[in-house]
Parts: sequence; structure tokens; C-alpha cells
Amino acid sequence: YTGWVLIAAILFLTGVFFQVFALGQGAQYSHEVLAAYFEVAGYIFNTAAVLVTMRSFAEERQLGTEQLLASSPVGSHEIVLGKYLAASLFLVGTSLLTLYLPALIFVNGKVSPGHIAVGYVGLAAMSTSIASVGVLMSSLFRTQVAAAITTGITVGVFVIAWMLSDLVAPPFTDVLAYAALWDKHYTSFIEGTLRSRDLVFYASLTGVSLFGATRVLEGRRWQ
Repeated sequence: YTGWVLIAAILFLTGVFFQVFALGQGAQYSHEVLAAYFEVAGYIFNTAAVLVTMRSFAEERQLGTEQLLASSPVGSHEIVLGKYLAASLFLVGTSLLTLYLPALIFVNGKVSPGHIAVGYVGLAAMSTSIASVGVLMSSLFRTQVAAAITTGITVGVFVIAWMLSDLVAPPFTDVLAYAALWDKHYTSFIEGTLRSRDLVFYASLTGVSLFGATRVLEGRRWQ
């Protein structure tokens, strides 16, 4: 029942925050309300990604089923990919259940369907890339709490990377500025702009994280 409870909590919080921080802010243009919605949804689904993935491998060790994975004929990369896809499908599927919220804007206003579609693409890209980080951290730690905390810290560093870029010298300034998961890449989706470089960033983060998780799992198989 954990999944259903989490879905209910996500939908409830998204609806409440949409009312408070988007619709409840007085007179606004429709595109401003939509942008506020995707900002709210970003925070909620990023948190959900951490909660969903903290169990990926840490729970296997807590339940004593890790040896079943180690002795499985399935390759390590397939196990990691399966865990990641399960979490990603959960996040994307749940996000689609919130489509009625931006649709409410049409009651008293008008927004571009393209803006809505781009926003959801960005929401899916960012939350699933965070899910890949969660899978990696879950493969590294033995408890779900430790996996959740380290994932949250790692994501937090990526979020504030644009602030950290002011504290270092070139070329690290440009590297940290580009690594800003939210400020550098998600804001374009919020505004309804689809940029390939943002999709490449999220795909790269996902690829590196899943590769790392695969290597960790392979290392444990040889222990």
C-alpha cells in the first residue's frame, strides 16, 4: 500500500500548493499561474523521487534478499535499469494524474498546450534524473534513511551549484554553473522553452548515476 499512499500524498500536496502558491496569489497572467504550478510540482516530485528510490537496493539488504540479486542470472545493468525504470514510470505516471490542475487555468484564462507539454517534459526529465541519483545512493548504503539523506544532499548540491559557482575560480565556475540542476536547466521548461542542452544534461546525469550503480552492484557480486 506504500505506493498508493505516496500517490495520494503527491496528488494532495500538489493540489493544495497549486491553490496556495499559484491560484491564490491574486490577479496574474495565465502563463504566470502555469509557471508557478510547474515550480510547485518540481519541488514535490523531486522529493518524491528521493522517497521512491531510497528503497531500491537498501531494502534488499535490510530484508536479506540481496543474495538473490547477486546470484541472479540477470546482468547487473539490467537489475539497475529495472529499478530505475520502475521508479521513473511511477513518477511519470503520477505526474500525468495532475494534468487536471493546469487544465483548470482554462476556466478563466488561456495557456498554450505546448507550454503545458514542455513543462511536463521538464518535470519528467528532472525527477527521473534525480531518481537515478537515488538508485545510485541506495546501492551504496545499507539503510533507506542513509540513502534518502545522501540523495537529498547530493541533489541539494546540484540545485545550489549556481550559487557555489561564485565561490570558485575558472574553469570550475562554468562547470558548477552548468551543473545547476534547477536554476540552469529546469527554469526553461517552466517558461515553456524546450532546449536540447537541458535534456542532454538530465540524460547525462542519469547515465553517470546508473553506470555508477551498476559498478557498485557488480563489485558486490564479487565479494
